[in-house]
Amino acid sequence: MNTSEIIFVGVKGHVVAIEKVGGRILWQTKLKGGFLSSGGFVTVLVDGDKIYAHAGGELFCLEALTGRKLWNNALDGFGFDIASLAIEGASVPSQAMMARILQKRAEENNNSSNASSTSGS
Repeated sequence: MNTSEIIFVGVKGHVVAIEKVGGRILWQTKLKGGFLSSGGFVTVLVDGDKIYAHAGGELFCLEALTGRKLWNNALDGFGFDIASLAIEGASVPSQAMMARILQKRAEENNNSSNASSTSGS
């Protein structure tokens, strides 16, 4: 299996690897114990055979196929807020960009619904 066949989800302080076909959980890794000021929110980035995840002010590197923790960095002095992760050559959608994409899709769906209802008249 390779990473293109897996969906990686950050949830409640964990990273979970889920098979795209069938939805079977392959592995789950708890990033950090105790209270997470971010409410357990985990930002996840896939880069080849590595997963980079941020939770509760700390950055983790995991092995993508096993979920094994390779290293972590407490990011001392930067607080505990939600972080954005980025790598060279990849775009990271912002909330504003995602809102615009969703709005455009809704408009396209509305237009196609109107076109099909008028063509049937």
